[in-house]
Amino acid sequence: MKKIWLGSVVLLVVLFGLVACSQRALPPTSTSLPEATYPPTWTPTATPHATAIRLPTATPGPHVALSNVDAVPSGPTATPPGEDIIDPNYVLGKAEYTAHHYRQVLKLMSKVITANPNLAPPHWYRGMAYYYTGNYQLGYGEMEDALSLDPNYALGYADRGLMISMLGDDQRALVDYQKALSLDPTLAKVHHNMSVSYFDLGNYDRQLAELTLEITIDPGRANGWNAQAQTLENMQRYQECVVSADLAIKLQPDLWSAYFHRGSCQIGLEHDDLAIADLTMYLKSRPNSPRGWYNLAWIYDRQRDFPQALKYYAQAIKFDPTFSWTYINRRKIYNALGHSELAVAEDETLTRPKTVQEYITAGDSYSSTVEYGDAISAYQSALSLAPHNAEIQLKIAQV
Repeated sequence: MKKIWLGSVVLLVVLFGLVACSQRALPPTSTSLPEATYPPTWTPTATPHATAIRLPTATPGPHVALSNVDAVPSGPTATPPGEDIIDPNYVLGKAEYTAHHYRQVLKLMSKVITANPNLAPPHWYRGMAYYYTGNYQLGYGEMEDALSLDPNYALGYADRGLMISMLGDDQRALVDYQKALSLDPTLAKVHHNMSVSYFDLGNYDRQLAELTLEITIDPGRANGWNAQAQTLENMQRYQECVVSADLAIKLQPDLWSAYFHRGSCQIGLEHDDLAIADLTMYLKSRPNSPRGWYNLAWIYDRQRDFPQALKYYAQAIKFDPTFSWTYINRRKIYNALGHSELAVAEDETLTRPKTVQEYITAGDSYSSTVEYGDAISAYQSALSLAPHNAEIQLKIAQV
């Protein structure tokens, strides 16, 4: 999975927090697959970059049911070639694809190709089966084969771009996405995937523009509205974010990450009660989410309801004991309550041996709270593990 970096005053699948009293709300996560996702790492708001994982949208097969994470399409899409294929293995393979039985898809479509090697759609199905089983290189090869047989196969370009993106080349993926849209401008999910690539490239205006095109073509795509909500949050357009998340939830009430995004946007609007309601709903379905518990704790921390804040910080630590900000915020509470011995214990936790990224995160946390000596110490520890890391060197120079 690829990682991307971005910073904002509020981190929401994905990447937003809220600055107040030197504390941070965590970013949201969009974990539904195969839609583009932005589950975050635990980077605090003041950090210039935040890490995220992203997955583009995989396409449904021609005239087959969408996966259970997609909304029902409401716009037309040009029929790809292959609907006249009557080979029983092809028909059965399509059904197995709809049922997410990807190993069976590979077997059945291989039989189709053996019987008739001139058909492009079976290669597309095999390519998507490889995508869903995490083998993007083989998926790329299948899309290449499909396009060699049919140079006008819109889905072939769309999902060769998907494989290229997953292999790390967003610029090259955009070329294929644009070619796919030139052949079939109604492919809403291609706009979704283009938005992911623009996100990776740091072009958030273009990201939002592509998401707007996606839901204009197909306003029934819940994940499109959800991704738009997340993007609007990243742009600090909180009220619009809430509207988009509302629409996502109306279309797909069990799209739990939308509750997280909406709740985090409500944090940005300082609507704490609404934020608590959404985060509580999210945690009912994702009780092991450290992000959910952290953001809930953060709200109570801001309200100076320290017992509740400590309770939820403990839950966040239970599910992710590596995130520095949880300990920093707890340390502040302990100091406010006069429990200096507990505050010292939190400092000891923060100085335990860490990975390079954990040291960077700790340094960013200290820097944002104007604890520059501790920040430099954390960055230097990171640099000792990665002595040629230019990013760490720059952070030290900027403290």
